[in-house]
Parts: sequence; C-alpha cells; structure tokens
Amino acid sequence: MVTKAAATVAAPMLSLTKHDYREKFGNLNIPYLFGVGNDPNCFRNGDFQFICNTTSDPPVLMTHHGWLVMSISLQGEVKIVFPILATCYVEKNENPRAVE
Repeated sequence: MVTKAAATVAAPMLSLTKHDYREKFGNLNIPYLFGVGNDPNCFRNGDFQFICNTTSDPPVLMTHHGWLVMSISLQGEVKIVFPILATCYVEKNENPRAVE
C-alpha cells in the first residue's frame, strides 16, 4: 500500500537546501523542509526527518517512523510504504476471521 503524507507547513522557501545539508540520496532529491540525519537544522521538525538505512542492500531512505520513502515532491509531499495493520476483537467461542 502506498500513501501520501502531506507537509502542511506554509513557509516561504528561499532556497531548496541549507548549508551543509544533504540534497540527494540515491536517485531521490531531498528538498528542505525534509532532511536526513539527526541535525535538527536539516529538517523542519521530526515529521520531516529521514534516516539513511545503510544496512539494507541497496541502502534505502526511511522516515523516522521506519517507513520506506518512495519519492518526495517539491510541493511538500512524500510517498511512503505504510504497513497495513488491523486489530480484531473475537468473542470467546468464535473463530477469528481474516480482514479483507
């Protein structure tokens, strides 16, 4: 499942990057408000923070929540792979059913 997380900060962007800021990861361009690493000056806030997962082969870019980043747009959107989770309550004598 692919979903969009919209960046809702309305701030003027004088530059697409900041000084000493990583602009690219693989084939992904990373415009500011998004940023990579732990330096809080590289991204708007934690919701815009990305992590380079170099333990995978090939390395991948992930959100700080651990979701795989697929693309980033200059309009402030990022496409991620988001896990589908479901919680189902089952009465004592019922058989569990698959979630469709």
